[in-house]
Amino acid sequence: MSNIGKKICPRCNYLGKDRDSTCPYCGLKLISQCPRCGAPIKVAFAEYCYICGFRFENVTNKSNRKEVMKKTKRQGDPLTGTNE
Repeated sequence: MSNIGKKICPRCNYLGKDRDSTCPYCGLKLISQCPRCGAPIKVAFAEYCYICGFRFENVTNKSNRKEVMKKTKRQGDPLTGTNE
């Protein structure tokens, strides 16, 4: 069974069922793709995006969310060190 397209909680990595949209433990919206680059989540317990390296837990703090997104965009690609 493939986990591609599954939804996970960015805080506790709860693997959502077919119709789940919210984590029953944390109350956070489940994600099925990287909030930064849009890559699909392939592994149920992923903590980082396999494409851009974004840490999914970084979107859990609402007050810090905008700053985190700005910072990751400024830093560019963490694997190559370049901006696209």
